[in-house]
Amino acid sequence: MSQEFDLELMSNEVGFTLDILMELAGQAIANTVFKLDTNKSIKNILVLCGPGNNGGDGIVAARHLKMLGYNSEIVLFREIKQPFFLRLIQTCKYNNIQIHNGIEDFSFYNKYDLLVDSLLGFSFVPPLREPFTQAIHAYKTTKTPILSVDIPSGWDVEQGNTLDLFTPQYLISLTLPKLGTFFGRKICTIKTIREIWIYNSSIQWY
Repeated sequence: MSQEFDLELMSNEVGFTLDILMELAGQAIANTVFKLDTNKSIKNILVLCGPGNNGGDGIVAARHLKMLGYNSEIVLFREIKQPFFLRLIQTCKYNNIQIHNGIEDFSFYNKYDLLVDSLLGFSFVPPLREPFTQAIHAYKTTKTPILSVDIPSGWDVEQGNTLDLFTPQYLISLTLPKLGTFFGRKICTIKTIREIWIYNSSIQWY
């Protein structure tokens, strides 16, 4: 259903393009972090980005987080070659956002006040593969809170956490919530069903 809705948004009738949707998604993520940060305790944010559209949302979010005054940094786990994503990275470099190419020691996560998980999206099909396996398994042991984008990385879009991976503290659902996120223990889910386009997020427990 999520893919169908995305196609509807990008149809000739509606008129959105991928870059517009990604910009809106990234801004919604950053605004959500700002709303969650009620006591202003979040300073340093690490955004972990995969090679797909979910990772693109994270790259855009890092730029918006920087504009909101946070020290946002990006981790890339694969070389980016597509011109579209290279332009996104260039906008981050222009805004002095530090970009890391992979992680060797995952205790690195503990340096930050928040991790934004945008490694794998709803099209993920098991099993986990490198270079993402260690990064995702390390989520389970970090003390740093995690905000997952759209669906926690490695979760099945319909069946949920079938691989017994991490459970994030927060999850922002873009356009439509994913069925698999209703399985397992409670997550603070920030819903952005259609309202993403006006940045009106509400927090509900499931």
